[in-house]
Amino acid sequence: MAACTDLWGEVSTRSGSTPGSLDTPRQRSHCEAPQYLPYDENECRLTMAREARKRSEEEALALRNRIAHLKNEEAKALRNVELTYQKVEEVWHRRHKHAAEQLERDARKQQQERAQAEAQAKRNAEREAARRARLIAQQKLLIAKH
Repeated sequence: MAACTDLWGEVSTRSGSTPGSLDTPRQRSHCEAPQYLPYDENECRLTMAREARKRSEEEALALRNRIAHLKNEEAKALRNVELTYQKVEEVWHRRHKHAAEQLERDARKQQQERAQAEAQAKRNAEREAARRARLIAQQKLLIAKH
C-alpha cells in the first residue's frame, strides 16, 4: 500500500485489493494509479496541482463573470437613477410652468375684472349724469309752466 498526500496534506492510500478499496477505474481517486502503471507520488501531486489550478481558473472565470454581471447591474441601476432624476426634473418644470401659467391667468382675469368694473362704473356714472340731466330738464319745464 502506498500513500499520497494531497495539496492540503491529507493522506490518501493506494492499494490494489484492500477491503473497502475502489476497484473500478471510475471509482478510483485521482491518486490511485492503475495496476499496470508504476505508482509515482510526484505524478499524483502533479495531477492534483493541475486539478487545483483548473479549479482555481474556473473559480476565477466565475468570479470575472460575476463581476461583469454586477457591473452591468450597477450600470442598469445608475441608468434607472438617472431616468428617475430626469423624470423628477421634468415634473418639477411642468409644475413650475403650470404655476406660472396659473399666475398669469389669474393676473389676466383680475385685469379683466378691473376693466369691467371700471367700465361698469363709467356706465353707471353716465347713467347717473343722464338721470340728473333729465331731472334738471324736468324741473326747468315745471318751473317754466308755472
